[in-house]
Amino acid sequence: MQNGHSDILIGLQYGDEGKARIIDTIADEYDVIARFNGGSNAGHTIETAKSRISLHQVPSGIFYDNKILYIGSGCVVNPAKLVAEIKDINAVGVSLDGRFHISSMASLVQPHHIIIDKLTGDSVGTTGQGIGPAYSDRALRLNNTRLLNIRTGDLISNPTGVFSAVQENLEQTIGSNNIKDLDVAQIMSEFSAASLEIVKHVEVDTLFMSKLVQKGLHVLFEGAQSFMLDVVKGSVPYVTSSSTLAAAAYVGGDLPPNFHRKTIGVAKAIMSRVGKGPFSTEFGGPRSEKYCTENNSASIKHSEKQLNIHNLITSNDPFDVGVALRVLGNEYGATTGRPRRIGYLDLVQLAYAVKVNGVDEIHLNKCVTS
Repeated sequence: MQNGHSDILIGLQYGDEGKARIIDTIADEYDVIARFNGGSNAGHTIETAKSRISLHQVPSGIFYDNKILYIGSGCVVNPAKLVAEIKDINAVGVSLDGRFHISSMASLVQPHHIIIDKLTGDSVGTTGQGIGPAYSDRALRLNNTRLLNIRTGDLISNPTGVFSAVQENLEQTIGSNNIKDLDVAQIMSEFSAASLEIVKHVEVDTLFMSKLVQKGLHVLFEGAQSFMLDVVKGSVPYVTSSSTLAAAAYVGGDLPPNFHRKTIGVAKAIMSRVGKGPFSTEFGGPRSEKYCTENNSASIKHSEKQLNIHNLITSNDPFDVGVALRVLGNEYGATTGRPRRIGYLDLVQLAYAVKVNGVDEIHLNKCVTS
């Protein structure tokens, strides 16, 4: 049988380009939709005539009931968030049974990672989901004899040891930061229950993806976050903690690169960025950055929607124009609800992203015709 092939889809800007929308459109061309980086900090929203759902860890393409969905080893998995997400998916009439797989080499987001992120992540502007600390512990591996990087496969081989190590990491973090009023027993009970629930989805065959493509199946790799948030080549230090480049798909997605066919890039005509960091085309410049980072809760969405959008969009003040475009484009974080900073299309940045990632095909969202 002739081998299949793999394509990669990534965002070319600062995120929220509408990647899930494109994936949902082209998913019928593929047999497998796979994620290769990130964790519950990514929010990919899919909307149908009957349902609207934001996916944070499960790959897009859920509404195609014959697609295999795969979380690769380059990802970090939050068990409690994943269990809640699967329940939300089931609630819209979609079943993942028998088609959802998690690499046994993907790392777990542990409770202490979330604590550390909430204590330290504000300077970068993280989502507070523990993603950065989880990737940090993956690199650190051990602290003397204390196991830091715990993988989903460990839940199968040694669940008792996993929960003991997770609790030790949690207690160490609580003690070293002098944190009070946290119920360790309750936290561990919730973490353990969720972890055991996702075990049925853990794929122990590390050649799982290769075998599928060798049988003739076609894979679409779905990138989380976007090129300008890459941990090395993005706008460091205001970036995510994983590699978002197209090339990372084959490391984090567990497939040799010789099956590669093309790279698809997604951008949008009105750019956005969440959190801190440089954004040269931002409407309102530093004023907008300050406003969006200080009003970083979902409540701002409601208050902005009460404003007179016509007056804002026709204003001579770029800041006002940015607010209007945010409301009109519903540019609020799928994970946090916080307002996205808005800017006009940067063609220099887009051309650079295309060259670095070897993009073969571009999809441009948020285009309006009169």
